[in-house]
Amino acid sequence: MDTGNRRARRTMRAAAVLLAAAAVAGATGGCDDGGSGEPSASASKRPGAAAGDQAGRQRAQQALEGFLTSYQQALNGEGVFTKEALRDQNLTPRYVPRLVEWEKENHVDGVFRTKDVPLSWTTRVIGEKSTGDSAFVEATFEWGTGKKTAVEYEYDVRTLKIRGIEAK
Repeated sequence: MDTGNRRARRTMRAAAVLLAAAAVAGATGGCDDGGSGEPSASASKRPGAAAGDQAGRQRAQQALEGFLTSYQQALNGEGVFTKEALRDQNLTPRYVPRLVEWEKENHVDGVFRTKDVPLSWTTRVIGEKSTGDSAFVEATFEWGTGKKTAVEYEYDVRTLKIRGIEAK
């Protein structure tokens, strides 16, 4: 298979996932947080919130998979989006400055929590930590050395934006 065609198909898939995630966020009524990306006091008390928890968690997992694919491509110079554009689209406005500060202190990329770009990853929802308005999704990264590391992402299930990242 031609590497250029494969790269183009991966880029198109990643773009489709990002567009789908944005559509889902719009279809769920957007954000009732005044644009901060942080949860409102009443977010988890909405009628039917418990029934939508699992669907919200699955959407967050899908959003993370799309984001990580696009972010990997951006860092490898293969994607159509820059890393900054992807961060603006996928992180809450309140979290971006905290991530930048963390990167300055640690001298590594804050999304992958390392200097390198992973070869592959798997994701899973951490159900026991997730609540009505937050979904915690863990990505287990595999590196060129065969080593694996895990990073946890906290998602706002209403906006499908990341509001926290922590290495495990």
